[in-house]
Amino acid sequence: MQSSEAAAQRQWWALCHMCCRVLTAESYDTFLGWYPQAKAAEQATVRMVIRSIFELKRVAVPQDHPQLKQSQHVMRMAALESVIAAPYQASLLHWLCSNTKEAPLLLKI
Repeated sequence: MQSSEAAAQRQWWALCHMCCRVLTAESYDTFLGWYPQAKAAEQATVRMVIRSIFELKRVAVPQDHPQLKQSQHVMRMAALESVIAAPYQASLLHWLCSNTKEAPLLLKI
């Protein structure tokens, strides 16, 4: 295996490891089938969001955050509670509050 292929394989396994923890079991299975066929931009968005949620380590959002209600609305509209594992939902909400411009991408994916 060439070094670029080995690096790509390591990145794939790292992403799978994060997704296995961050996503629900059903969503993880769907992810494994969807990801290889997704467009490059969608893959990049998913990698960025999953990595961000994973690295936040379950950081909670302050209740007085100005984007909290909008972020909760995005979570409901995209049904993200059924996609993101319960221990990481607070991290997702934190990410949504901090990345309001990127949040609509989740609705498209």
